Amino acid sequence: MTFRPLARVLLPVLLPLVLAGCWSGGENDARAEAYVDALAGAFGVAPEPSRIPTVEPLPRPRERRLELPELDMGLVDFLSLYGCELQVVIGERTSVLGRVAHPGTRMEYHLRFLAAVEACLPKVDSESRTKALKKAYDARAESLPLALWNGVWGSDEMARLVSRSGGRVPASLPEESLDQLIESLYGAAAMLASAQPGRVPEGLAAMTEHYRQWRREPRFGQLLRSAEALQARLGDSAGILDRALASVQGCPTDAGAVALYRKHYLDRLVPRIRQVQGYGRRMARALEALVEATGASPPDAMMPFINRNLRIRRSDSVWQDLDQAVARHAAAWNRLLERCD
Repeated sequence: MTFRPLARVLLPVLLPLVLAGCWSGGENDARAEAYVDALAGAFGVAPEPSRIPTVEPLPRPRERRLELPELDMGLVDFLSLYGCELQVVIGERTSVLGRVAHPGTRMEYHLRFLAAVEACLPKVDSESRTKALKKAYDARAESLPLALWNGVWGSDEMARLVSRSGGRVPASLPEESLDQLIESLYGAAAMLASAQPGRVPEGLAAMTEHYRQWRREPRFGQLLRSAEALQARLGDSAGILDRALASVQGCPTDAGAVALYRKHYLDRLVPRIRQVQGYGRRMARALEALVEATGASPPDAMMPFINRNLRIRRSDSVWQDLDQAVARHAAAWNRLLERCD
């Protein structure tokens, strides 16, 4: 199978990103805020909006990339004298473009180098050359997980996907595009998981399209911001209900509150919550699969981002906080409805 070096195909991907600048973020609907205001008005309670938690950010590039040991340049020069594909691969890597290459291009080089060495070894007729080739192969094979990690988590496209700069999820979110994005993340994870020393994975050719999808819009960052905002406003709503219940012995409202509950919460806010919960969790799982598929131990600086945003079963994750806010809000309404018969 023939692969075009990613350096040749990533320029059309990266250039629009550079020219586009900051994304405007689209429409940020205010259904949760409107619900809090309506609830406070219905019960005659002054709203006390809580601070929306700040989304745990992706670390800066140098903090999220793993240090990848370079081959000894004397050894590289020695190996470049050979024929086979190895000579071509080393020539690309030591060029000016290779030294400042996109992380995905460097990942591809790593894989192609290992495959080229395996192909060349049977053709070497010198013991010293065979020893040098095996030494280079072992060094590259050992550091392959680091190259795979950097190829995904060190990329600007990943930073774009999880950026906090895009506001919250637009009200009219195209679900088909989110489904395709999640499929893309799993496709990249499958490629990483299949990568082995000496074999270029078939899925490597699709990485250019994966990068293109990730950099289009900061969808995961939007989902995170929406989840944090929803859990804060649901907590505010539960607080209003608790204060209303504490203010009187009997029922603190009339039948109009039930109509408000149906109109503002069931009809308007619940679909929003389900959208954010559903797509947020699915994308978090796909991104966690990308973490695991590299086989590398993430940098320490990455752990707050991974634990808070990707590991949905952790008690301190964004998604558990949102689930707990939904449950607290439901419990408050149940107490009120029971008292009001």
